[in-house]
Amino acid sequence: MDSQVFFSDIRCNFNLRHPNRDKSSIIYLVTTINGRQYKVSTNVKVKPRHWDDKRDMAYIGFRLSAIDNSNNLTVNKRIDEVRRQFQEFKAFICNNPSMIHDAPRILRRYVVSSDKNHISAIRLLNEAFDRMYPNEDGTRRTNRSRLDSFISYVKENKLSDDVSVVLSQPILDKYKSHLVNSNNFGVGNINDKCEVVARLINNKLAVDDIYRPYGIKKVEYVKVKDRRKREDSKKTSLTDEEVERLKEVKLSPMLSEYRDLFLMLLYCGMRISDVEKVIDAPVSLDDDSEEECIILTTKERVEAVITFTRPMKELIRKYKEGFEYINFTHLTTSLNQHIKDIARMAKLDRVIEWREQYGESRIVTKSAPLHKIISAHFARHTWITQRILEGWQADKLCYASGHTDDTMIKQIYTHLTKENKINIVRKEKNRLKGW
Repeated sequence: MDSQVFFSDIRCNFNLRHPNRDKSSIIYLVTTINGRQYKVSTNVKVKPRHWDDKRDMAYIGFRLSAIDNSNNLTVNKRIDEVRRQFQEFKAFICNNPSMIHDAPRILRRYVVSSDKNHISAIRLLNEAFDRMYPNEDGTRRTNRSRLDSFISYVKENKLSDDVSVVLSQPILDKYKSHLVNSNNFGVGNINDKCEVVARLINNKLAVDDIYRPYGIKKVEYVKVKDRRKREDSKKTSLTDEEVERLKEVKLSPMLSEYRDLFLMLLYCGMRISDVEKVIDAPVSLDDDSEEECIILTTKERVEAVITFTRPMKELIRKYKEGFEYINFTHLTTSLNQHIKDIARMAKLDRVIEWREQYGESRIVTKSAPLHKIISAHFARHTWITQRILEGWQADKLCYASGHTDDTMIKQIYTHLTKENKINIVRKEKNRLKGW
């Protein structure tokens, strides 16, 4: 805290917006926090001549008409409710004094009408998103697109932008059914889009104290089952020959930089979100001896042991003063675009066949030349597959790749050809025979 805060100093009273007019006026809760005055609407009105500004209540009496008494009873009921909500707000600030800087917004969260219809569920989703993904990176941009898909669904179907409607289990279930039944979205795409909504609700809106006044409940999302086999994936490992073609192809200075960055990923096996940490790692560049260094991965916040080989150090030395053409702000998009151009120029024409699942059951076989589907993440798939072929055990490879366990390595990242599998079996047989 920047200053002292005394619980007893946070008080409230109620003022009329237009106390001198004949027409009914909206009533505001008024409070002072850290020397600044804040007003919050109670969403009820009263005639100024019916307002007792000393007691902060509306008059009730036999001299008033039945309808005036009824209106004023509604006002007093709401004032009592707001007083109670204000006390809950004070208790929250008392227990969380470090959040005093956010007190005005928190106050508005507590002092809301009982039906909460005026609270925008979309606004809460966007706010929770900013809290969960504060950094401008690839993860934020990808999940932003997924959330926008859900928001578009809410708007296109003209659903009430109400907390009790949008942030509910029935709407999430309907959204899932909409994606599944359209048969236009892959199974991974469906799960990703639904999970980002469920994650925002369950990890932020339903649990953070600042959203407690809305009474948002957790939701459950059951993934659409992926009926494909592991080998049906589009991602694959590059062969040694294909890597050499990438190295040897003649490129413009700009594309050369992007090629070198892709090679860095091939040499270290990290995600593109960690490439700056790899480049800035505290290793000695004065010699070419292999050196290990630990970085904390951006996506999973897991330590990864990077081995800096001679080719890796050569590339880092080359760009120790920075890149001329590469902008790290939108690196994922630009690298994915340029590596396709580089692969095309290197004639990486090997036909890759994979299968896509649309909805819950429709599976379609697709194929394309490698240069049309290659992306930055192919480097990580290639690096992990190479380590497996060298004889690394999957559970030990976790330490070098930054995985929490070996499930992803076994199920997603390892791409062995029939020839690879035959050679592995032969080596194991020879090892057991002592050859």
